Amino acid sequence: MATINANVAFKKLREKGFTVSDQKYSDFKYFEFYHNDQLILHTKLTRGKESTLGEEVIRQMTFQLKLNREELFEFLEGEMTQEEYVELLIERGVISEEGE
Repeated sequence: MATINANVAFKKLREKGFTVSDQKYSDFKYFEFYHNDQLILHTKLTRGKESTLGEEVIRQMTFQLKLNREELFEFLEGEMTQEEYVELLIERGVISEEGE
């Protein structure tokens, strides 16, 4: 099974326009994605010492980010741009085109 490095995931989420939530949680860092100043979705990463994300976290991220597993790896490996991600969310009805 392919794995995702937690530090790379953190960095790539930030590069793709996700912001770290101001809320303080002991176990997780929450990431929020805004489009046109509207919160669209969020995901979380554990704050533990784990260097790779486990299968359960990967499964949860695919659901939270509205991606399939292959798309999640493309997103976090830099093969999918923020613009492509927004287009995909529009196609899937997560983001309304009226907000464009």
